Amino acid sequence: MSRSIFLILIFLASCRGTEKKQVDNFIDSSSLSLKGHEDEISFLTSDMSVHDFLKAVKIDDSSDFNSITIKQEFKKDWINEKDLDSLITLIDSREKCKCILNPLSSTIPIGDSADVGGYVILILNSYRHKSTLQFKTWACPKTNKDDVIEITRWKKELKQSRFR
Repeated sequence: MSRSIFLILIFLASCRGTEKKQVDNFIDSSSLSLKGHEDEISFLTSDMSVHDFLKAVKIDDSSDFNSITIKQEFKKDWINEKDLDSLITLIDSREKCKCILNPLSSTIPIGDSADVGGYVILILNSYRHKSTLQFKTWACPKTNKDDVIEITRWKKELKQSRFR
C-alpha cells in the first residue's frame, strides 16, 4: 500500500510544469485545428459541436496512429435537436475513424479502428436516453445493423409525434 502511494507521489511530482504543454496539445476551439504530435493527438470536447467532433476523429491517411486521446467533457445537452437529421444520414457510414482513449487508459487498441456510424449510434443513444456521452477508458465503436434499425425507428416515431 505504501509503495503504491510512493509511486503515485513520484508520478505526480514528475508531472509538474507540464500543464502548459498538455494544454498546447488540446484543440484550439477558435480554429478547430488539431495540435500535438502526429502520433499523439489530444483535444477538449467541451467547445466542439457534434460535427466538429466527427471531423476530428476521422482517420487521416497520413497518420499511422489510429487512436486519439480526449478529455471527456461532453455536456448533457451537447446534441441539439437540430443535429438529429444530419446525424441520422451518417448512421450507416462505415468511414474509418480513430478509436477514443481516455488519458488514463492502459489499453491502446493497435490495429483497430472505429467508424462514423458507430460514433453516431453512441451520440444518438446518449441523446435518446438523455445521458451524457461517455467512452469509458477506450472505445472503437462500429456500425451495428440492429442499432441502426432501432434508432431509425425511434427517429420516425419522434417525427410522427411532433405532427400529431
